[in-house]
Amino acid sequence: MARVYKVEMYVIDYNDEIQNEKHLVELIDQSNTLKWVSTKVSDVQKSKEFEWDDDLAINKIHPYVDDLEEYLKD
Repeated sequence: MARVYKVEMYVIDYNDEIQNEKHLVELIDQSNTLKWVSTKVSDVQKSKEFEWDDDLAINKIHPYVDDLEEYLKD
């Protein structure tokens, strides 16, 4: 039986390697770890630029969603 899953994902670009939203979508589409499934990115939001600091709440292996969402508020 087939299924469709909707996944919300946060990508933290702490080394400034992602050029723009289109580049991010391309990276996801080209990901070797997702070759066995069909993916479609429907929306991309980005935060304002900020200085990275090792003491940030999002500098964890599993940061809290609320901490990540703080960067997406206008």
